[in-house]
Amino acid sequence: MEYLCSVCGKRISPRFWVCASCRGAHDLNRPYREWPQWAKAAREDERARRKDELQYSDHEEQQEDVDEVWKLLAPNEGDQFYEWTQAPPDDRVSHLRTRLDHDAVTRMPYGPYPTEPENRAYRAANGIPERA
Repeated sequence: MEYLCSVCGKRISPRFWVCASCRGAHDLNRPYREWPQWAKAAREDERARRKDELQYSDHEEQQEDVDEVWKLLAPNEGDQFYEWTQAPPDDRVSHLRTRLDHDAVTRMPYGPYPTEPENRAYRAANGIPERA
């Protein structure tokens, strides 16, 4: 995690919101409640950035894991999945999150089983009408 001065963006200690030079230059050596409005807004922006970085850093690591798996599955241009692995990561992940086809009335999955006879029995038991 990177801790930055909320005024100039320089790296600082996690204990502070503003670097020493900005504290002196902008008269921020006083309690936070006495800071000018622009400085409070800059501090809130940095606080939100730090919170987001903490919250989403795990997701970035997960994306790196997905990238590593796809490199193993499709390392060469001739491989079946090569073109798809060249797509932006968001496209790849959203493709993995496809939803089951749902019935509009009951909001239940239309065909969750692997075979059609099982799906027909499931739809009949749950009152899901057959499609034309």
